Amino acid sequence: MDYAPRKIKYFFDPVVINEEKIAQRGIAPTPQDSIRNFEITTYTEKNNKGKTIATIPDLGVGKASLTVRPLDMTVYSVGNITSAPYVEYRLPVVKGENNIQVKCFPSFPLYNGKGLRYAISIDGSAPAFVTIGNGLGGGDAYGENKRWLVDVHRGYTLGETLYKSDTDKNVTVRIYFAEPGLVLSNLSVVYPTK
Repeated sequence: MDYAPRKIKYFFDPVVINEEKIAQRGIAPTPQDSIRNFEITTYTEKNNKGKTIATIPDLGVGKASLTVRPLDMTVYSVGNITSAPYVEYRLPVVKGENNIQVKCFPSFPLYNGKGLRYAISIDGSAPAFVTIGNGLGGGDAYGENKRWLVDVHRGYTLGETLYKSDTDKNVTVRIYFAEPGLVLSNLSVVYPTK
């Protein structure tokens, strides 16, 4: 893989800007939601379900990523998702609408016509499927599109789940590996602005 494919300027050394340069140009930072990141390997529980949830050091946006081996092409659906391998986390949420973000390695589905999905359960809720990346099913699963280009530039593809809490607390978040080829890279919670 070329470090600067097609000589796109984006891949060359970036211009670094600091607070002094921002002040000189009169650009004020905008307030953002507070966000907390979690290493994907800091799970509190995992269940291999007869397979292996493997750690891949130095891959992705964190210190390591997680994937399921062997790559046996098993695809899980609503009827059998609870038999899929999973990792579980205890995450802090605050009162209001929290955005739980799962950052995955930006890859394509393994074959055309399939998506790339995980399923998420919060505090024992029914697992909800999230399709990530270019894997929107069918069509151009192997072709470049605008979303794939953004994902490659930033180093991850993003799945998001909104969770409304009535109080500040910790919740149990379980992430199921629903499709072959899924690689989990990082976990974040974006808190509502106060």
